[in-house]
Amino acid sequence: MVSLTWFRTLTWCSLLATGLTVSNPAHAAPSSLAHAPDHDDAHEPLAYEGSATENVDVVFPPDTDSPISDPPPIALPGGNPDHKPVRTVRRIAGETRFETSVNASQAQFAHSANAVVLARSDVVADSVSAGPLAKAVNGPVLLTQPTALHPATAAEIRRLLPRGGKVYLMGGPVAISAQVEREVVKLGVTVERIAGPNRAATATEIARQLVAKRWVSSVFLADGNDWKTSLIAAPTAATLHGVVLVSSGRTLPPETKQFFDDHIGIPVNTVGAAATQAWPSAAHAFTAHTPTELSVALAKHYFPILETLGVATDVDFADALSGGAHIGIADGPLVLIGSSSTEPVEEWLEDNLTLHTIVVYGGRSRVSDELVDDIVDN
Repeated sequence: MVSLTWFRTLTWCSLLATGLTVSNPAHAAPSSLAHAPDHDDAHEPLAYEGSATENVDVVFPPDTDSPISDPPPIALPGGNPDHKPVRTVRRIAGETRFETSVNASQAQFAHSANAVVLARSDVVADSVSAGPLAKAVNGPVLLTQPTALHPATAAEIRRLLPRGGKVYLMGGPVAISAQVEREVVKLGVTVERIAGPNRAATATEIARQLVAKRWVSSVFLADGNDWKTSLIAAPTAATLHGVVLVSSGRTLPPETKQFFDDHIGIPVNTVGAAATQAWPSAAHAFTAHTPTELSVALAKHYFPILETLGVATDVDFADALSGGAHIGIADGPLVLIGSSSTEPVEEWLEDNLTLHTIVVYGGRSRVSDELVDDIVDN
């Protein structure tokens, strides 16, 4: 969080200069994204009619030294007499979850990355803190089948990393097999496996490694039995230099409790009702009836000045996992939609004057244009 202070101060000052009121600039998390060529069903940027948007094709050119670069100024065709914010929607999608994760990587890392975080594609258990790890090592989250490395993933690792570059494997050989590890090593890179006997232990091991690097300033506790709470928390945790640890429903696994005992000075925030019951002494506790409401509650608290927002389906985890890492590196939150009303998001964004980019992860079968339109044109 400290590392964002300078950027947030600039954003706060610029808003004050325009007469906007900022309730708490310390929490602001400005962001920008480099976008990839559109893939699959994302052939054109989405344009929405109405007062809230204009058909403006905004390109975020990647910086050679960093995967994140500042967006260019937006010119409003014909002016904007209603003073409504102009919002550009980008969709990052592929034919499968593997290609979607690759396209998210290419959107952010035009030339190379410092590392790659490799996660299992069919179960999220060992990957709840993959997003914060990706932010810490400055690399994407890519997906693999448990027993075979997908060709698109292999090609992206080869593109991103020089010989000797590092790939982090999330979980033990049951999650990502020794065969996959050998296939990764054949690409000319080194492998580090982060694993424990269960999901709580794996998440705790990631946290301990990042604490050793003096990267962790907070912990977000989510229910390890509910991937939605974990992946809602992950991008915000990444933005704030935090990690995601897990409860087991309403109880605290011994691995998680031991981490808390060993690091009493690190504040703990809980995401979801189960985690809040598991750790009732949280610094901040977030509960809601639906994943969408929970997403909004977390984002409203930590992003009072919101510039970039990620959107993914709450029906399946894969796009939220790789997309959450993408938006977390860009210092933005992730909202899950699909199984319930988008009204909480619409109400939240109705008076927002700073949001300029919405990134949708996954194809239209996952997040339809109609759902996105409901969010944007409010």
